Amino acid sequence: MTRLARLLLAAAILLLAAGLRWFDIGAEPLGIDGTAISMKALAIVRGDALDLRGPSMSVGTFHSPLSVYLYALPYALDADPRLARIYSGVFNLVAVALVYLLGRRYLSTPAGFVAALLFAVHPEAVFISRQILNIVIGLPFVLAFCLTGLLGYCEDRAWARVAHLPLLSLALQCHPASVLLAPLTAVLLLLAWLQFPLRRGRLLAQTIMSAALAGVLLLPWAYALFQEADFSALAGGIEVGGNRGLQYTAATMTTLLGGWGMGWVQAIQPLLTIAGTAWFVVRGLQRKPGAAGPVFVFCFFAVPVLALVFNMKYRDTYIWPEYGSAFLIQGAVIGGVARTGQRASGPAAAADWGGWLRGRWLVPGSLLLALLVGTQLRFFATHDRTYPGPALTEHIAAVRYAEQLALSSGRAVLATVPFSATDLESYRRWALLAEGRAVRVVWDGRALPLPAQGAIVIGPADYTGRDGLIANAEVRGSFRFAELPPAAQFAPTLALPRPVQFANGTSVLGFRPVAGAPPDERSWLLDLIWRVDVAPDADFKIFAQLVDAADKLYAQADVPALPAGQQRSGEFVLSRLTLALRSALPADQPLFIRFGVYDASGNIKTIPDAQHAAADYALTQVRGAAAPAAGWANGVALDSLAVVDSQPQGAPLEVRAVWRTSAALPAGLVVRWQLQTAAGQTVFAADTQLAPGYPTHEWPVGAFMPGSQMLRIPTDIQPGSYRLSLQLLDARAQPLAGEYRQAQPVVITARTRSFVPPTMQAAMQATFGSALQLLGSDVLLDGRQLQLRLHWQVQQAMLQDYKFFVHVRSGTQVVAQIDSMPANYGYPTSWWAPAEVVSEDVRLDLGALPAGAYTIATGFYDPASGERLAVTLAGGQPAADGWVELGLITLK
Repeated sequence: MTRLARLLLAAAILLLAAGLRWFDIGAEPLGIDGTAISMKALAIVRGDALDLRGPSMSVGTFHSPLSVYLYALPYALDADPRLARIYSGVFNLVAVALVYLLGRRYLSTPAGFVAALLFAVHPEAVFISRQILNIVIGLPFVLAFCLTGLLGYCEDRAWARVAHLPLLSLALQCHPASVLLAPLTAVLLLLAWLQFPLRRGRLLAQTIMSAALAGVLLLPWAYALFQEADFSALAGGIEVGGNRGLQYTAATMTTLLGGWGMGWVQAIQPLLTIAGTAWFVVRGLQRKPGAAGPVFVFCFFAVPVLALVFNMKYRDTYIWPEYGSAFLIQGAVIGGVARTGQRASGPAAAADWGGWLRGRWLVPGSLLLALLVGTQLRFFATHDRTYPGPALTEHIAAVRYAEQLALSSGRAVLATVPFSATDLESYRRWALLAEGRAVRVVWDGRALPLPAQGAIVIGPADYTGRDGLIANAEVRGSFRFAELPPAAQFAPTLALPRPVQFANGTSVLGFRPVAGAPPDERSWLLDLIWRVDVAPDADFKIFAQLVDAADKLYAQADVPALPAGQQRSGEFVLSRLTLALRSALPADQPLFIRFGVYDASGNIKTIPDAQHAAADYALTQVRGAAAPAAGWANGVALDSLAVVDSQPQGAPLEVRAVWRTSAALPAGLVVRWQLQTAAGQTVFAADTQLAPGYPTHEWPVGAFMPGSQMLRIPTDIQPGSYRLSLQLLDARAQPLAGEYRQAQPVVITARTRSFVPPTMQAAMQATFGSALQLLGSDVLLDGRQLQLRLHWQVQQAMLQDYKFFVHVRSGTQVVAQIDSMPANYGYPTSWWAPAEVVSEDVRLDLGALPAGAYTIATGFYDPASGERLAVTLAGGQPAADGWVELGLITLK
């Protein structure tokens, strides 16, 4: 055969192999491992942090990242996984070419063509090559390892010896089982040591160099393993997943060669492999020249046999990288082997075994080869190409169709993933197909984004999740397309008085009960509506607890929020909560939801506002009284009003009102509170906002509005029984029809007070502000213990609670001090009656001060602003520093 004829025939085989491997490349569904590798490869393309971890292993650790780096090349061109599958086919085509090269060089030219042709059309080989798998791309590295071994140690090629072990390093980084091929190098080195005695030093040095280069290639993976792998778990995984025995090994190898489904023809290639293996073994035992045959046998059988011998974990896929060697053995049986020590393609090569394609064996040999090739091609043409799950091409087409629907209506695309045992892999598969597209993947059981204009929702045809939220479903093939309404249609029906903002950029807006009011038993289904103010850096969860007024917990739900990477600033999000009741709910009593967000580090604080300090959670009422206490025609209802039964003089009257509205309210609506005697005399009246801090025109419809406030009733109100009433006034201060009177009276009890100044050690007349007067003081120094009594009198009622201070000063420096409200915060200044005299005892330990003279000073200040009250001394002169000096003390 001429050189041109050989090239044309080899090219035809490669074209046939390419056609089978690339035809309808998206027919199979996207596999789990292929998805994982693709996601990691895309992360590299996006420029994410370089990951030294490859795909996960079944023994509790991870593969080398080599396959991820290699698959990053096609994904750098296009995010379509079909291109990556074509790329897998390229590696397989290189393997077909290497099989031809090995067969022609070391067996015979016919053997090379036969081996390459059988490899090109074998259904299992074709199926393997159409996957995105780390184990698939290891095949050419294994064949190149065999080739460089023969070239380097049998033909004395120095470059091949140096490249030999790095190729094994690359192969085992595609799959670690290939490390079992390492003994081949030792055997070949021994043969070369005996064959080339004058070159032993060079052989050893170049082999060591080859091993060093192989080690360098392994360094990134080794570093990651030692940094992160749990070697105890790894050892346990290998032990638990031990070898399944000889029967399993033999069955998987036979199935690999003949399990593609065409009846009795299936047995031919396993038998050819067994016959060729036996022949090569016998030739080796007879010490006939030629190491190639035993090398091919070793490469095919080493992994399963050594795994069996050492009871190591073995699965049928582990032999895929060594798969090409089987076709070289079959090619030797059919195509023949030349009689030569090293090469079979030289001009002087003579036939050792002529094969079945010459002489009297030509016709049966040709028929056998035609039978194998023909039945396998027929298999491709007739076999059922239906796979579990949608084809990759159909999946991609569905995503594109959803994009077209969304583009035509100005909406977004959401892909929904059912929640199941394989939900994570399904999520990754959708996420891979959404790469580079305006598509967000929503995991069932996670939050649902609510784009302002709505969205096209795509999912499997049989997926019925979130049916209560979407409409106009259309099934096309394996997928369903539906419409998610605009975000405005998901306004909370149980709105919060005001959105609760959290420190991670999340604002909770309210709730939408799916099943109405809280039930008496079972569970309560409701949606929490929240807004993304600022997209967070990390994922978080949302919790909600159903409690009563006594803080008894009836149900709790914790759900993951939308993944941080999918959140869009300004967008609304829906999180569905299932509150499974632990016990029956109380009848006709208010219920509340306590809610918050948290991440791996703990609860995320709320952002404080005028009404609330920062906290780990927020609380909102979701069920009121059985019937409102009062109602007005404009839609306002007083759900409940709680007032203390009894309190002493001086303290403000705390009222805890809860309001609700069934309609939007106008601005300027206020409530007039009145406190009246039994005879109907009004002793107190004040107009306030219904819910302080929440103007009525800002009230969300349906929200429970907390109206707690402190009514500053007269501090000198007479003890007795009073009735509290309230009246609503419009913006023109005109009363609305209807007045509510609290049935339970408010009893004011007498407080012990003094209006006569006591005897004091040092009298003075210093006035703080306009109403608070310091009458004098008593100072007693007992060793280093300073005991001080201050006497104050208020000229008129004060609305502000002030703090007093006492300073012990050395020159201009304050060396000791105390700041407090009177009676240790128990009797603030706003509670004092006009002309009341209040005495305050102060104690200071001065034991730490050095001996010397010190000045004692006192004053008042506003705790909110820190501003001191101006001081006017007895003669009318102002005290510039805002304090009054009480005298000198001397410490000894």
